[in-house]
Amino acid sequence: TSNYNNNAKHSVLVFLHGGSFNGGSNNSTYLSPKYLMDRDIIVVTVNYRLGIL
Repeated sequence: TSNYNNNAKHSVLVFLHGGSFNGGSNNSTYLSPKYLMDRDIIVVTVNYRLGIL
């Protein structure tokens, strides 16, 4: 966008879901990033496999 400042610093939150290597996800149904994004916090989420295929 035209108002974007490349030199501005933003907070970054990296979220790796727990689940004891049994289950879990970064599903926004109960972990919505909207609150953080409304405050200009960059949210990074990662999905990863927790078992065999």
